[in-house]
Amino acid sequence: MTLEAAPSSGKISTLHELVEATHDGYLSRAAAEEVEEVEVAGAGRRLSCWPPLLSTFSRVTRLVLRGHFLTGLPHSVGNMACLEVLAVTNGTLLALPAEMAQLSRLRDLDLHRNELVMFPHHLCALTGLTSLNLMGNKLTKLPDGFGSLVNLRKLGLKSNALAQLPSSFTRLTRLVELFITDNELSELPQGFGALESLVKLQASFNPWTSLPLDLLRLPKLELFRLAAGTLPAWPESSGADGAGGASTLPSLAWCSLGGNPAAARVPSTEGVRAVDVSDLEIDRTKPLGEGASGECFRAGGSPGVAAAAAAAAGTGRGGAGGGREEEGPHAHEAARGLVQDLVAGKPLAAKPTSEHLLRCKWPADARYSLAAVCSICRGLADALAYLHARRVCHGDMYAHNVLYCPETHQAILCDFGASFCYHEGQSELWELMEVGGAGIQ
Repeated sequence: MTLEAAPSSGKISTLHELVEATHDGYLSRAAAEEVEEVEVAGAGRRLSCWPPLLSTFSRVTRLVLRGHFLTGLPHSVGNMACLEVLAVTNGTLLALPAEMAQLSRLRDLDLHRNELVMFPHHLCALTGLTSLNLMGNKLTKLPDGFGSLVNLRKLGLKSNALAQLPSSFTRLTRLVELFITDNELSELPQGFGALESLVKLQASFNPWTSLPLDLLRLPKLELFRLAAGTLPAWPESSGADGAGGASTLPSLAWCSLGGNPAAARVPSTEGVRAVDVSDLEIDRTKPLGEGASGECFRAGGSPGVAAAAAAAAGTGRGGAGGGREEEGPHAHEAARGLVQDLVAGKPLAAKPTSEHLLRCKWPADARYSLAAVCSICRGLADALAYLHARRVCHGDMYAHNVLYCPETHQAILCDFGASFCYHEGQSELWELMEVGGAGIQ
C-alpha cells in the first residue's frame, strides 16, 4: 500500500494492507481517516503483536483478527471508541486489558478459541453487549458481576472448565441463546427460571446432579440439549406451583436427554446384525449428511446389502466457535456405526442458520399439494406412533430431518442422534413436545 493507494474502500482485509497502513505515522494518519472496518485472517503470515498505530484508527466500527499469535491486547485498544464489533479468535490470548471497558459502543465481543483463564470483572461494565462468545477457552469461573451484562441475547461459554455460574446470572433476562456445553457444571443457579427470554439452551456434556424446578417454567424455551451427562432424574413437581404436568416447559419442541441416568435404559440390541466395516465399500468423497453424531455416507458391497447409508459415529462434543453448536470433527474410521437402508428423497428444508434461530430454511419456491401434505403428515404420525409406543423420543423433529420423495409422496423421519428412551409415566411430556416440534416448522 502506498500513500496514493490508501484504503479508499474503508476496509483493510489482508495482513499486507494492515502492516502497510500501520508501520508509518504519516500513512497511518491518512488510513485512520478512511478505514471503518478491519478483518484480517492469519494465513501463512500471522501477527505476533498488536500493530501499535492500529489503536489510532478511531473510525473503525468492526475489527476482526482471526488466527493470529496475539497473547494480549494493548491498553490503547480502549481508544477505539467507535468499535461495535471486536473479534480476536482462534489465537493465543491470555488476558484482556481493563481499558476495554471504555468501549461503550461495543455490541458483539467474540474471543472464542483462545487461552483465557478468566473474564475480568471490569468487562462487566460493557452493558451494551448483545453477543459474547467465550467458547473454547480455559475459564474456571465468571465474575460475580457478570449479571450486569443485562442486554446479552447470545452467550457462548461452551468448552471451558466452569464449575458454576454466578448467582447474578439470573439477571440476564434478555438472553435468547445460551451455550454451556462441555463444562463442569453440576447445577444451575437458583432463580434460573427468571431467564424468561431464553429460547435455546445447549447444556450437554456436563456432570449435572439436578435442575432447578423453576427452569420448568421458562415460557419460551424451545430447544434444550442435555445429553451425555449425569442427571439422575428429570425434575418433577406436584403441579401446585404451576411447574409440573402439562405446563412443564410449555414451548419445548426439541430436547436430548440420552446418556443421562434420567433417561430410561436403551433396549437390548441382541439379534441386530453386525456388519464388518471392511465388508463395505464406503464412498467418503461426499457425505450424504452430517451432524453432531457423525457423518453419513453411501455404501455398498456387504452381502445382502445392495445399497446402504453408513453412519460413522463422531465425538459429539465438537469444537468451539462457529458452525453448528454441537458439531465437531467426525470420525471417518469410526469403530462403531449404523448401516441403514438407502432411501430416495431429500430433506424437506435446510438446517436452521443463526439468522433463523430454530426455524428451518425453506426454499422460496416450496409448494406442496394437499395430497402431498397429507402423505407427509401421515408418514410422520406413523413414525412417531411407532416410537412412542416403545417410549422412544426422537427429540429432533425438524423438517430438515424428514426425507421426502415427491414421486412417491413418501416421508421418512431420520437422524436419531438426539433420541432417547423415557420412563413410563412421561409420555404426555415427550409426545406433546414432538408434536410441537413438527407443528412450528
